[in-house]
Amino acid sequence: MYAAPGTIHNELYVCMQVVRARAVVSMAVPMNVEQPTFNLPSLDNTTPFTWNASNTTLYYNYSYNDTYDYDYEYEPRPPPSAAIHVAFALVRYLFPVIILIGTTGNAISAAVMLRRRMRATSIYCYLLLLAVVDTIVLFVSAFKTWVRLISGVEWLHGSTASCKTIMFLFLFAIHLSAWLIVVVSADRFVAVWMPLKALTLCTPQRARLLCLAVTSIMVVANLHVFWTIHLIQD
Repeated sequence: MYAAPGTIHNELYVCMQVVRARAVVSMAVPMNVEQPTFNLPSLDNTTPFTWNASNTTLYYNYSYNDTYDYDYEYEPRPPPSAAIHVAFALVRYLFPVIILIGTTGNAISAAVMLRRRMRATSIYCYLLLLAVVDTIVLFVSAFKTWVRLISGVEWLHGSTASCKTIMFLFLFAIHLSAWLIVVVSADRFVAVWMPLKALTLCTPQRARLLCLAVTSIMVVANLHVFWTIHLIQD
């Protein structure tokens, strides 16, 4: 069937008008419908909240409490584990053995280095000083820890003077021990790789001067302990 263009346009225009009219009708709101009313709650503990709209009423009551009661229940600490027991047992029974063997070995080493035959070499001065320094480390570190575990007495907590003195001896001894090993390594390097120069470089007189210089440097480097470390009384 064939229809004239004008007729089709008229039918489309009528359909569009009908759709537009239905949309306007569906969006229209009657004037007599009550608008929602809100009553905001006040700051008292119990306040009703009311909402009214379209003959439907919803009442909601809530309570507001601005106080919080925190009741922390701390759980008891768990018992020490097996690893802690093993660590304490090692400190209690192994540290005395280490201290005894270390002190005895250092004493024997010092006695050997003091013999007339050994004093003719440069290495004796380094090893003699190293034995003394390692003994200091044993007593201000391992022995102090063992005494604290056995008796509960901490030497660092005795007084401010003891705290500073022990810390100075500990830092001075471990630093000097490390640098003495470096000096011994350098002395042996010269003696092995440059034996001709070792006759003039590796002498007991030079060894004493070098030990005095390294000791003085370590003393100066750790003097800060006497004004940077303090004992705080709780």
